[in-house]
Amino acid sequence: MQWGLSNGVAAGPIILDLIQKGEAALESNPYASMVDARRWDLLKAGPGAAKEGLHTARHMLLDKIKHAMASDVAKLRRGEGAVVKVQGEKVGAYLDDEGKYHLVKVRKSDRGKWLSWWRGK
Repeated sequence: MQWGLSNGVAAGPIILDLIQKGEAALESNPYASMVDARRWDLLKAGPGAAKEGLHTARHMLLDKIKHAMASDVAKLRRGEGAVVKVQGEKVGAYLDDEGKYHLVKVRKSDRGKWLSWWRGK
């Protein structure tokens, strides 16, 4: 999950309260409990966290397989985007409703994930 910006915004007033009020700020600030790292029990969260980890690993693996097996750009339908091969090179392609192709370079994001599309609309 990408919670950096929202947690950073929430943390500002909480940190200010902690500086001014000390530990009592954790009880008086309504947002403190939402961002407190101690808010969950590892034993209760373990099965859910393991399931989420397996789900993430599965999708990462499938993304790598899909990227390695890019299809031909001619197989795209209107309104569809995918990682495809154009002249032997993998690119991101979208075929708009008028039949015009839009191509972009395929690269990894800052999180190491390949650019991808959901099939269809």
